[in-house]
Amino acid sequence: MRRMLRSAHRWAGLATIVVVAVLCASGFGLLVGHSFNLSGRIEIHTDTEQQAEYAGLDKALPTISQTYPDHQAGMILASGSPNRAWQVSLRGKGGENAGLAVQIDPETGRLLSETVAGQSPKDWLLKLHNSLFLGLTGEVLILISAIALMFLSMTGVLIVPGIWRHLRKGPLWNGVRSLHTWLGLVGAVFLLLWTVTGTALLAYKGFADIKPARGRPQMAAAAPGSASPPVDDLPSASLSTILSSVGAAYPDREIQAVIPGRGARPVAVMMLNRFAPPWEKSATFLFDAHSGEALPARDVPVFMRVMIAMKSLHTGVWDSPAVYAVYVIMGAVPIILIVTGPWLWVVNRRRRSKTPAVKKRSLKQRA
Repeated sequence: MRRMLRSAHRWAGLATIVVVAVLCASGFGLLVGHSFNLSGRIEIHTDTEQQAEYAGLDKALPTISQTYPDHQAGMILASGSPNRAWQVSLRGKGGENAGLAVQIDPETGRLLSETVAGQSPKDWLLKLHNSLFLGLTGEVLILISAIALMFLSMTGVLIVPGIWRHLRKGPLWNGVRSLHTWLGLVGAVFLLLWTVTGTALLAYKGFADIKPARGRPQMAAAAPGSASPPVDDLPSASLSTILSSVGAAYPDREIQAVIPGRGARPVAVMMLNRFAPPWEKSATFLFDAHSGEALPARDVPVFMRVMIAMKSLHTGVWDSPAVYAVYVIMGAVPIILIVTGPWLWVVNRRRRSKTPAVKKRSLKQRA
């Protein structure tokens, strides 16, 4: 039985080694990149300090409308980077993705720079990690490789001969083989955690991509003779007031993103709580786009709570820097295993090919 598992382990690893290597390397890059932003997380101050901190948002949105008359502001991403720049995605008037993003200073509202959406190093790594830049085809390849990596994690532990005896009495070091074995045993828990959660998240994303798009509800027609004002000219509440109020109400949370309300749509504020359990780390709060009053909270379905927990466990969204450091260190383990595994396979192949010749020479000498 162990021989069959060992053979399946080797061939599954060799068949998916390229995609698995890209998957692990890009995931490690995302972990390392995110660690640089931990020290620059947005701090929660008093209500007055917060309103001054976000005052620039109310100035930036009209400036963006004037600078980009054919576009409108979409999702606003809060940033934990040292320069405190926030990113505003631009959309066409019809709601289509324009592929542009503007960096703004949330305190002054000054437009800092214009970039092509999805071209930052983080976005590049995310596309590589999620789909290999191949769209749905890449997602399928990543999904198959993630399942293969899950299989490799389980069979890798099972094929160690006498695993408990090996742990208690085996040699502490025996070259590359020991490095591969010990790292595989130590990192097996994290490998299973990442593969299970990653597979679930990717399957959910793929299902959302392939399901038929639902038609958007049409706005009610205006009464005859009445002029309906453009969406951009409709009154809206102050974003700085909304963000300062929600920050004061939830001081243990960080602002992740803001979706400005237009027409009858409310303002949505997405927040992160690093201290909460995995299934409660992310929450969305809604506010009336005209009065700024908080709207009744919606119950989060159980399925979405599971997805939130999956994402939190997969990305390591924790408050403790020590825990995140463990995530980063364990993220290097799969890369080392990908190198040492094929190396051991090549060494074993060479050893087996030389064994018959040695036996023939020994038989001749005896004769």
